[in-house]
Amino acid sequence: MEKQKITNEIWTELQGNMLQGLLLTYPNNKKLNKVFEHNDILYHYTSLNGFLSIIETQSLFFSNVNFLNDSKEIKHGVDIVLKAIEETEKDENSDILLKMKENIDLLYKSEKYVTCFSKDGDLLSQWRAYGNNGKGISIGFEFSDLTDSFDKYLTGTHIEYDETTQIESIKEYINLIIEFYKKIEDNYDWNGQDFDNLVAKLIITFFNNVIYSFKHPSFIDEREYRLQLEIDNKMYNKDDIDLKFRATENLIIPYTIIKNSYASYLETKEPDETEPIFPLKKLPISKIIIGPSLDYETVKIGIKQFLFEKGYKEIDIEKSNVPYRI
Repeated sequence: MEKQKITNEIWTELQGNMLQGLLLTYPNNKKLNKVFEHNDILYHYTSLNGFLSIIETQSLFFSNVNFLNDSKEIKHGVDIVLKAIEETEKDENSDILLKMKENIDLLYKSEKYVTCFSKDGDLLSQWRAYGNNGKGISIGFEFSDLTDSFDKYLTGTHIEYDETTQIESIKEYINLIIEFYKKIEDNYDWNGQDFDNLVAKLIITFFNNVIYSFKHPSFIDEREYRLQLEIDNKMYNKDDIDLKFRATENLIIPYTIIKNSYASYLETKEPDETEPIFPLKKLPISKIIIGPSLDYETVKIGIKQFLFEKGYKEIDIEKSNVPYRI
């Protein structure tokens, strides 16, 4: 029987089948499906000016992931992949593993924009890094409603800090994906294409999504959770986002502003347009923690009045428990 020649369409279909197989494996695979601590509220640290802007515009800044504060974050993920390749049994898969190393630079070509949250709203390290050195606030967002409240499709991810867990998950993905393609290799005519290189590039590209949930163990106290916008030329490409730039002391950072669906609706609503069938909600904020370097009582009064004017009437406002001014 003549083998079917591989085309772009068939290759895409095979990738879909592979991903479906991973999804079926995932729930019962302890190396891939780690149970993360669940929090009802996620906290976003910001300055007072940042807080005013978030509420007034009903939006958040999403920065290019390659320009985050941890400058070695991507390098850490790449190193984890390389360690996993070294620890994966070579045998008949050695050629694919070698090709993976040769294509490792593909991991640096990701286009993702993220905004970061912490599962703890009162961390000294976070006040220093993101809360205007204690003169800001942390905004508590309802986890269950957060992802769906924006006008773009976003994915959420817990950050993993344990290197052993990171390496084991990468090794498991490598073995599962290679196993899938090895089983079907002889069923197709690869039409002169390098099978090992095709599979290796696919695995590395797949890891573009995985390694951005990895951070070095030294950052574990951040207890981070992220919302992420992927620029992958499938759902969104660069033409779909309004790219902006801001400067720090040593970087020019690409970012985009992603609006809440409520804000987007108000911007596009025609004067005589009827209200939507399903009511649009504002950003799901339920709690505010005032930084340790602020005058709590005075700042609280201003925040309450501001929130009331913006339609937030039952927000829990608390004082930081960090025991000294930063």
